[in-house]
Amino acid sequence: MSLHFPTTYTKAMILSFSRKLGLGAVLAFVAGIVNSVGFLGFGQFVSHVSGHATFAAVEYSKHYYLLALTSFSALFFFILGAMSTALLLKGKTIEDFSVYISFPIYIEAILLSYVTLGSFYYTDLQLTYDSYGHANYFFILSFAMGLQNAVLRKKHGSHIRTTHMTGTATDIGVAIGSAIAWGFTSAFNHIKHWIQNKDKLHTREILVDSIKVVYIKSRVEHLFLHVITLTSFGIGAVLGTFGFIKFHFLILLIPIIILFAIGTIELLNHNGKIQNKE
Repeated sequence: MSLHFPTTYTKAMILSFSRKLGLGAVLAFVAGIVNSVGFLGFGQFVSHVSGHATFAAVEYSKHYYLLALTSFSALFFFILGAMSTALLLKGKTIEDFSVYISFPIYIEAILLSYVTLGSFYYTDLQLTYDSYGHANYFFILSFAMGLQNAVLRKKHGSHIRTTHMTGTATDIGVAIGSAIAWGFTSAFNHIKHWIQNKDKLHTREILVDSIKVVYIKSRVEHLFLHVITLTSFGIGAVLGTFGFIKFHFLILLIPIIILFAIGTIELLNHNGKIQNKE
């Protein structure tokens, strides 16, 4: 039994990491498109929570109370979306192999479809000092981003964020900084030991040990996950920007199709697991 456990465990870990990597990259790509469309279509980023709070405070100080309330409400809807995902997943996280994420993904796709259809009836959805009558579409996108951002929640360690990259960029910087610090510390300790004991200095040993320390301390697999997520978000944002200029809100059809595909794949996988148990 002991011979088979590590192999089974390793396969499970690889499958779990591959799933998180794939979902993280694709959902970040979706969020990049939605966020750029939100900014160009409404004049505000739909998933920039700290930006909502700051913008609301600034507009309130200028006595534009309704615009401040609109921005603050977007923050509330983002939180409401994240809360809804937690309820739909029954408190489970992406690390739970039985977690069923199709519901929030399908709901997000439906909400994006609603906004896309609404864009046919209203040519200008910009939130300005004189026009905020269609803020409901802005709230819907904020709610959708909250839904998505909570899908890849983890029990321990860094959260896999897909709708805003501040935390992801922070995780990348911390991982690289920690790895460099520990790598230099390892090399320094080797040299210090050589000076004190007059042993033969093995440059190759110092280099190998330092690389091992860097690999362990940076948790390369997580660093890779964050880099891929950030890159995917950037690519989605670029595509969303050029797509909106050319196709307006119709560019949202790309994330809509992707989300329906993800939801269907997750649904089929979930049903397959149930059949295997039976």
